[in-house]
Amino acid sequence: MLPSPKLSAFCDAVSSKTTVLIDEAYIDYTPSPTTDSMINHVRNGQNVLILRTLSKLHGFAGLRIGYALAQPNTLRELRRYCSGGFAISATSAAAAVASLNDKAFQAMVLKNTIASKKHLLDTLTSLNYAYLPSSANFVLFPIKMTGQTLLQKMMDEGVSVRSWFFEGQHWCRVSIGTMDQMKVFREAFIKSVS
Repeated sequence: MLPSPKLSAFCDAVSSKTTVLIDEAYIDYTPSPTTDSMINHVRNGQNVLILRTLSKLHGFAGLRIGYALAQPNTLRELRRYCSGGFAISATSAAAAVASLNDKAFQAMVLKNTIASKKHLLDTLTSLNYAYLPSSANFVLFPIKMTGQTLLQKMMDEGVSVRSWFFEGQHWCRVSIGTMDQMKVFREAFIKSVS
């Protein structure tokens, strides 16, 4: 995640030349979502396009629902490449609106996610695994075996994780779940790396 002042300066410098696309999928997990957002650039009439999803904090990954914030002419241009609102069912749209309006639910999910992430980070630290800083609902960390080996060992324990190989290093990505799920991950991971 870029520091907000740096990203804001980039928007100021570039948006007069071309559209600046900002992915705010994980904005709810940042320390200061209101000040970390680039929405003021849209409000100020700049050529900034912000994309958000309800797949993360709201838990609607299966609904594939999100929204864009931009100047009206930019949104009109985007509509040429979209199927329109008919791709989203009325029940999905109603669920999205209800979730966006339910601030208590959002606060509860965020609180639980932070606690679950802390549990995961404490687990990794206790096992001498470093991890990348994360302002999201997942954690990425280098592993000490091949990704395929770890995936198989974790699957043998009934836990699914993702792996990548880049820059000569195998990595594991763990999505943050409930505290009970993170405890299951902990036990499976300890068995898998022992």
